[in-house]
Amino acid sequence: MKGIKDKIKNNQGVTLGKHLIIAFCVSLCISAFLAYIFYSQSNKATSFSPYLFSTNTLLGVILSFAIYMTNYGVVSLFDKVFFQNKKKQFWQRQVVFVLSGITVSIISYYVFLALLLKLFYKVSFIDFFTSERFTFLNFLYIILISIFVLLTVLAFILYDRIKNLAIRKEQIEVALKQAEINSLKEQLSPHFLFNNLNVLISIIQEDPQKAEQFARSFTNIYRYVLEQIENSKTTVGEEMRFARDYMYLMNVRYENAIDFVVSKEVENFYNYSMPALAMQTILENIIKHNAIPPQDKLNVSISIVDNEFLVIKNDKLSKVEDTYSSKLGLRNLKSRYALAYHKEVLVENSEKYFMIKLPIEML
Repeated sequence: MKGIKDKIKNNQGVTLGKHLIIAFCVSLCISAFLAYIFYSQSNKATSFSPYLFSTNTLLGVILSFAIYMTNYGVVSLFDKVFFQNKKKQFWQRQVVFVLSGITVSIISYYVFLALLLKLFYKVSFIDFFTSERFTFLNFLYIILISIFVLLTVLAFILYDRIKNLAIRKEQIEVALKQAEINSLKEQLSPHFLFNNLNVLISIIQEDPQKAEQFARSFTNIYRYVLEQIENSKTTVGEEMRFARDYMYLMNVRYENAIDFVVSKEVENFYNYSMPALAMQTILENIIKHNAIPPQDKLNVSISIVDNEFLVIKNDKLSKVEDTYSSKLGLRNLKSRYALAYHKEVLVENSEKYFMIKLPIEML
């Protein structure tokens, strides 16, 4: 999971290197536009000068590049100061981005143009700022150029955002499949198969009717497991049918030492969604980590809380030497919830009971 999060983090946002490339490409386009404006307004429009054209093109490239990178610097500064949560403030960020971009573009246009004209044409700052460059038409040109630059940047940002969302989705699907594979490795444990076959052999002559019901529940469990191999989600109803079959096998094996109760209200949520085979992981852990009393009962209950959690609760009857657990099953279940539902599995572990809350969703 950590590696996936690092990949997702590294793929988010347009980097400075990408901005430099975009700025150069945009600058070429804008320089061509500025060169056209220059020749269309010049009295020498009919006499083409390669030197003058190349000089003005270079001037346009430098000017456009400077405007773009100034906008980039201002937006980066705003991000750090005002928009630290970019996901929740995405559209507010874009509005400020556009408004500040136009303002910054107008200011930086005149500042950088004054510097470039002084460098290339020896035009003094006094002559520049007292000339007729501050006309409505010039302002209109600058605003149009600013809008073009901003729309170009915004288009690249949106494209990059969509691309990263696609990458993130693919990485999540891969991680989810891996979590499901790890989960299925536990579900199809050979110990479960051998233990229940031994129970079936022991009761087949003593009580043929019970043996038939046992075999039917055993078959239902394995059919359900095989059906869910390709599915990441199922319904609460399917999981409850699985749970009843599973606990029936355990009660036959442990001679009715488990008091398994599913509250009536759970039926109202049978059409809700939850991870496939989640109950197998939970019920198997209950059996594995509790001593099954020969005289008393191990209480296991399933209920609904707040109309959004399927709650499984059991008494804690710890074994004298508790079976070693890597908690891999619970970790896989939590990973599946985080990837498929973006929700957290809640666990309450007290001295007397263990309770796990599984989020469920309406289909």
